[in-house]
Amino acid sequence: MTLVDRADGLAEAGREDEARALFAQAIASGVPAAVSESKALLGVLVMSSGDADGGRALIDEGVAAASPPDNGRALTVLGRVLQHLGDDDGAEAAWRAAATSGHPDRAPEAGLLLAELLLSRSDVDGARAAFQQVIDSRHVLYAPKAAHDLGLELLYTARDRQGAYTAWKSAVDSGHPEYGPLAGVHLGKLLHEGGDTDSARRVWQRVADSRHPVVASEAKQNLRLTAPPKKSWLRRRS
Repeated sequence: MTLVDRADGLAEAGREDEARALFAQAIASGVPAAVSESKALLGVLVMSSGDADGGRALIDEGVAAASPPDNGRALTVLGRVLQHLGDDDGAEAAWRAAATSGHPDRAPEAGLLLAELLLSRSDVDGARAAFQQVIDSRHVLYAPKAAHDLGLELLYTARDRQGAYTAWKSAVDSGHPEYGPLAGVHLGKLLHEGGDTDSARRVWQRVADSRHPVVASEAKQNLRLTAPPKKSWLRRRS
């Protein structure tokens, strides 16, 4: 765990003085990525303490302290803060910049946030493109979630069954413990409705085997409802 992540963890745990001290150490290191991330996260801490102007200034300094990809986290933080303040245009611009920053973790995170924001603004095409960019990143967390969410959007808004199938299959195949099973329930239903009950049952069995606390029971019920009828043999009369 990096010094910045340790500081962020302390801030999340409410140990603000310790967090500030570690953020200061990271800033003093002079490493551009550490300076950028620390100033942005410290800015959030300062804002939460009541100093909105001081916190915003630190976040802006964090964005300016490094070039892409090293300022990807600061840009993502900036977008979250701006959205919280009601500035969706500013949030969109920050997340677009973060999504194209090339940061291995923050670019897909920002892309997912951007997609969700664009959906809320009825920019369906932009949202789908953002979701697909995240999926293409193959990020271990954000890609499966993007695939799950894109599947929902494609099926229930665009009525694009093939697109939904591709997205949900990507999430299932990722093996993610949360979004794999969630997508699997939808994928099984899609396959069953399309007449491919055998494939649907294989997907539902995988979901059932995952023991997911929410959808495993639903998958088991679907397996029971679609079980092939048992053969009955007529007894011969003696």
